[in-house]
Amino acid sequence: MLSLIGLTVLITLVLLVIFLGLIFFKPPVYRLTGKNLVSLFELALSGEATESDWDIFIGVPIRYDDDLEKIRLTCEQLTENKAVYADSKRRLCLEPEARRALEAFIQNLSL
Repeated sequence: MLSLIGLTVLITLVLLVIFLGLIFFKPPVYRLTGKNLVSLFELALSGEATESDWDIFIGVPIRYDDDLEKIRLTCEQLTENKAVYADSKRRLCLEPEARRALEAFIQNLSL
């Protein structure tokens, strides 16, 4: 009888710990700001951004900010039109069209 009570208490404690863990420990959230985009665009313009940096940016919808989502969609379109591509070292390369767009985005986001 005593082992049954002990087992019940142990199961209750384990379930309580799991429940509290689910409440208080949330998964990380990928949340971009205008400052993050300015940094990415500056890296891209200087030739220091990687293909992975760019792919992560254009691959994740920005549902919480319509203006940033419009920028992301424009950048996605630039990639599809081959205005943004990677070289053999996986560094981002920009055609003049993409360069002008990123410079305009930096200017608008810095206001």
